Amino acid sequence: MPSLFKRSNGIYYAVISDDAGGRRWVSTGETRKVPALKQLVSISAAPPHARIKKKRILEFFDELKEFGDTVYSKENPAIYQRAFDNFIPCVGNVLMDSVTPRQIDYFKAARLKSVKPVTVSLELRTLASIRTNQR
Repeated sequence: MPSLFKRSNGIYYAVISDDAGGRRWVSTGETRKVPALKQLVSISAAPPHARIKKKRILEFFDELKEFGDTVYSKENPAIYQRAFDNFIPCVGNVLMDSVTPRQIDYFKAARLKSVKPVTVSLELRTLASIRTNQR
């Protein structure tokens, strides 16, 4: 059964644990507890495959750009754009959750040939934060 938490933005979120031990946050879209609890019941009743829509990297990035332009500072979308522009040629437009550590190592090695380590580190941190927040 998912847990219910109120985040600092005032909206209640359900925390769902999957079979692999991972967790993800799902917004109930509610700021009051009783309606959020009703949403929690429907979220937990949905089959796992209906709850998670797997996305390809470019599909996720398009959504991120649309959302990020309205929420993030002006610099953040540019940082995300650079990270994705360099990452996609290395791994392709694969499903977000199918990126392997080997592909990340390949990306890192390829980037280190042309940029400084601090740039690669920034891009990897950016991609990691996006993947973490995507769940």
